[in-house]
Amino acid sequence: MTNKKSNKANETEEASPSGLKKMLTAEFTWKDKDEFLDAVYWLRQIISLIMGILWGYLLLQGFIGLFTFLLTNCFVVYLYTTSYQNVDDEEYGGMTEILKEGMMSSFATFLVSWIIVYSAKMENIDPTL
Repeated sequence: MTNKKSNKANETEEASPSGLKKMLTAEFTWKDKDEFLDAVYWLRQIISLIMGILWGYLLLQGFIGLFTFLLTNCFVVYLYTTSYQNVDDEEYGGMTEILKEGMMSSFATFLVSWIIVYSAKMENIDPTL
């Protein structure tokens, strides 16, 4: 009897695509509001980490780095939502709610990765130059 239950559980797991696969599938039909918002959250985290490493490597400083991160992050999420996934933003509380999803935690990820890479790179530069 437990074997039948485990077989059914395996079948439902196989039938349900992984979160990454859902996120990368264009115009995926989201069953739950939270599933889509989770995809937006993790997309922001990935973008933030990549941008933080890149900004640190390029030795960007100050307002320009912060402003370009915020602008780029919001723009990518907007394009992902409207063009790639083609969702009705009103189902999720409007575009403002989608753009706010995970913004502060992604900003923290960006800052930490930016500071770590920037500090590591600056450590290797001769201060007498």
